[in-house]
Amino acid sequence: MDGIVSAERLEEIKNRSKRCVCKYCGGRLRVRMLDFGQIETANLEIFCENCDKIEYGVEPEIYHSAQYAVDILGFNAYQDRADNEQRRRLNIAKVCELLFWHDRELGILDQYGYKVPVADPGENMLDNDGSIIIDGEKIL
Repeated sequence: MDGIVSAERLEEIKNRSKRCVCKYCGGRLRVRMLDFGQIETANLEIFCENCDKIEYGVEPEIYHSAQYAVDILGFNAYQDRADNEQRRRLNIAKVCELLFWHDRELGILDQYGYKVPVADPGENMLDNDGSIIIDGEKIL
């Protein structure tokens, strides 16, 4: 299968790159063919050009909630690291991983995105609590 990508895999990667953002910086993702030098195969990957990393990405709603957890609530899983932008990005990525896992375990998220409508809290979450509310659901 050297350098050959199935149509199904290509479509999945293209859709994910359009829908998702980088879990480190929130930037747009692109599909790129990456050649690993002496290895005889090249792989089609989702890539963040801003971070210069191969990145699977997360839903924008998850990224915005993670930003809130780090920037407003003060989540910090890397207290032994210097307080800088790199630590901030690592923390946001860590919260993204936790939220992705949580939503997947609840059954509301799969590899194609959310299965139910969710409100995107947006980039400016100062006026709300950071929750993702499912539209149309009654809260008791």
